[in-house]
Amino acid sequence: MTMEDHLRVALREAQLENARRINIVRAVGAGAFTLAMLFSVYVLQDKEWELILVPTSIYFLMSLALAFGGKAGPSILTLSRFSIPVYDMPTVLIIQIINLETAANPESVAEFTIAVYVCLLMLSAYTLNMRHVLLAMGVAIICEQVLQNAAESTLMSRVLSPLVFGIATWICVYAGKSRLELVKRVTQANARRLRLQRYFSPGVGELLEERDEDSLALGQECELTIIFVDIRGFTSLSEQLSSREVVELLNAFHAHMVEVMFRHGGTLDKYLGDGLIAYFNAPVGQPDHAPRAVRCAIDMEKELMFFNEKLKSEGKAPIRMGAGIHTGSAIVGDIGAPHRREFTAIGSPVNVTSRLEGMTKEVGRTIVASAATMELVDEVEWESLGSYPIRGVVDPVELFSPVAKS
Repeated sequence: MTMEDHLRVALREAQLENARRINIVRAVGAGAFTLAMLFSVYVLQDKEWELILVPTSIYFLMSLALAFGGKAGPSILTLSRFSIPVYDMPTVLIIQIINLETAANPESVAEFTIAVYVCLLMLSAYTLNMRHVLLAMGVAIICEQVLQNAAESTLMSRVLSPLVFGIATWICVYAGKSRLELVKRVTQANARRLRLQRYFSPGVGELLEERDEDSLALGQECELTIIFVDIRGFTSLSEQLSSREVVELLNAFHAHMVEVMFRHGGTLDKYLGDGLIAYFNAPVGQPDHAPRAVRCAIDMEKELMFFNEKLKSEGKAPIRMGAGIHTGSAIVGDIGAPHRREFTAIGSPVNVTSRLEGMTKEVGRTIVASAATMELVDEVEWESLGSYPIRGVVDPVELFSPVAKS
């Protein structure tokens, strides 16, 4: 999913959530006005409000219906975003025109309605759609002019009300743009965090969150220690399993191996079906990248033992793996089409590592490392396996297998 897709989804979710809030605010506000009128009519015996008590109560009930109806699905919520200019403002106009019949000062009713419409304009900003706000402003101006005409308001009042609505709309548009920018920044941060979590260990991901996005996109050449891990004999093994069992096995295997890899601070390059490639020393420098990689491979072998015990307890066949390790200079960066890039390593060391993993079958070892890696790691003992020709390499490569120090 591209950044634009993430932003579109986040904006859609924010608009729907705000539509729910608008419906709740409307219901609460209409309920408060209805209670105030009930108190005035039946407790204070103020008959001036009696005429609009019924339409206000109907408005409150309709607002409740919108608030609860919004829970039925996103389609109703989407339609309710138009409710302020289409439903609220005309309803307020009708109620206030009725109110004019008994009002002692009709002009004060029209002036009070300006405040109500301003509140509705501010509420419309939460739709996060500037067209809705502008539509609400137009409806507010028309409704207020109709009301002021009925109230026989002064010319100054009729001129000032559109000005008030214009200022309120400008504030709402500015607030809406600020909120959209906030949604965009949060979405970009979340998308970047998810992307970092895909490739990097949590500790490395936290460091990279502080970096500029462009620093990851630019390619850089650096020394890497690369691990290539693969399940041995997976093709024949998969023929004995259903499609679902194959996927479950691969997901479980990768989950165990990646957890070990992240534990040692490695970077996940990519999954290759039944295998994976990881490397150390990029994008965050690790002076001990070779020892980290070797320790990681050894711990992967140990983790596989626990994984096989679990498979055995479930009545499933154990699996074997091979791991090749090599150190060399490669290029790392964000590579691919603009809409689908991957942070990856390219170069001869990547290909050599893949060949070394294939050699594990020939030499009968789980872990095979090149001399370039062996020379950088003195915390384990090494068993020389001899020199072998490697496709893509001119001279034979001497292979070694790590042996834990006694």
